[in-house]
Amino acid sequence: MEITHQIKDKIGIFWIDGIFAESQLKRIRSYIEPFVEDSSVEGIIFDFEKVEYVDSSGVGMLVAWYRDLKEQKRQFVLCRVKTDIYKMFELVGISALISIVATEKEALESCQ
Repeated sequence: MEITHQIKDKIGIFWIDGIFAESQLKRIRSYIEPFVEDSSVEGIIFDFEKVEYVDSSGVGMLVAWYRDLKEQKRQFVLCRVKTDIYKMFELVGISALISIVATEKEALESCQ
């Protein structure tokens, strides 16, 4: 699994290549948490293009970050989510809670 990021106009954009599951959450959390805690980052975008799988622990982490950022009036958006993962997000109610858009451009626009 690989995680990379870029800060663009005070928005953190994160790419995860691999799985978003319990076996990787400690690594993902340690990479992402500093940006969630940094109030100068006005929003966070996860580009899910290369995410192959999300388990219930991953869903829980996404919801926790969404709530933390919402409390601070900051944005949290997912983009380029694969169809099978999106369907699972619909089933568990994530798509009703967290903004999910098709492209990185749309995600950036929704954060401004």
